[in-house]
Amino acid sequence: MRAVATAQPKAAKFPPVVREHKRVVRVTGPFLELAKVPVEPMQRLKHSWTVPSCCQTELQVLPTGSQLLRVTPLRSNGGIMEVGNHGIGVFEQAWGIPFEPEEFICEAIQRGHPRLFSRLVPKVLHEAISNNFGKDSLHSLPRDRSRWFAKWTERAKHLGLTDVEIKNSLPAHAAKILEPKRLALFKEILLDLEYPDLGAFDELVNGTELVGEVPPYGIFEKSFKPAEKTIEQICKASRSERMLNFYKCSSSGDKEIDEMVYSKTLEEVDCGWASGPLDVEQLPDGAVVSRRFGLRQPGKIRLIDDMSASGVNQTVQTAESPKPHSADFIAAMLLEVLKCSGGVPLMGRSFDLKSAYKQLAIAQQSLSFAFVAVYNPKKKRAELFQLLAAPFGATRSVFSFLRLSNAIWYIGVSEGSAC
Repeated sequence: MRAVATAQPKAAKFPPVVREHKRVVRVTGPFLELAKVPVEPMQRLKHSWTVPSCCQTELQVLPTGSQLLRVTPLRSNGGIMEVGNHGIGVFEQAWGIPFEPEEFICEAIQRGHPRLFSRLVPKVLHEAISNNFGKDSLHSLPRDRSRWFAKWTERAKHLGLTDVEIKNSLPAHAAKILEPKRLALFKEILLDLEYPDLGAFDELVNGTELVGEVPPYGIFEKSFKPAEKTIEQICKASRSERMLNFYKCSSSGDKEIDEMVYSKTLEEVDCGWASGPLDVEQLPDGAVVSRRFGLRQPGKIRLIDDMSASGVNQTVQTAESPKPHSADFIAAMLLEVLKCSGGVPLMGRSFDLKSAYKQLAIAQQSLSFAFVAVYNPKKKRAELFQLLAAPFGATRSVFSFLRLSNAIWYIGVSEGSAC
């Protein structure tokens, strides 16, 4: 209700019931041609506009109401990409295409009224709540849970060899990180439940990519964000940039933070989540170096891997926006529970996955982008380590972790067995 009354920051409000634009269209071409557009950035077209024939786009005529979201120069080899020999820069525009009135109404009807909290509760969770508070739940729920766990415990015994085969096919670092996990069982459960994103298993086994385009999973809200750099660009600049990031790595000025960051990094090496320390001369061609530092939080110091300074995060292009279950989601779930429970006393708890991101291995092809410089307080200089588990600070780590977390959550609630 505070969000409805605009008494909270923008980030804490409900997401819009219907997204602002039906889709985003990109237009690429010479600056002189794109400069002819009749609006400034963030303004909307008052009349339809025909894109010049020399520009590349999937929509030749932009309709009335289209909003110019951004104008960005395209870069190559550190400079602005040019057309021919005339020094004319190549730019890219991003346009938000509006809904037709009928399309907007249909989309709004499908999403439901914004005052209905229940729209935030997915169908699978509705069913789990009903199973927990149904008329026969007192007797049927314990029985169903026992059967479910008995079924998959027995199945796990028969999948042992399959698990070994999967792990033997993995790179050494990934096999070590995933060693305690029952991968074959995880896949079979997802198949049995007809989980809508079976690619989550492939991402777990193949590892987390750090660069490039994130494919749409089909389970999160659509939200396009273009890449700011290409992988080729950061690879070409890798030698100069990695030396810069290496020598910029220095003391934070807080002895406790410096010692904690370095000691935790060594612990990661012991756990198989990283390797090192390494010499600069040992780095392969094209290796990209980021910087690791410590962030003091209540009761602990968190390690942050700055993948933005090295350009790794700028290569990531996304079509969706994964978000963890917010306070709004939890409140909506509790309201549904109160409706179904009939006033019975309730008790619950939350679970926290230990070293969450370290449960995911980095993909073999992304290891060259996973080097970090860490300040050694004893030697008073930076040292290099190669991360082997998903780093906290990489954009794609967030996508990968939330994708797999959603799969685990779905298993927990889908049959009401672990709700």
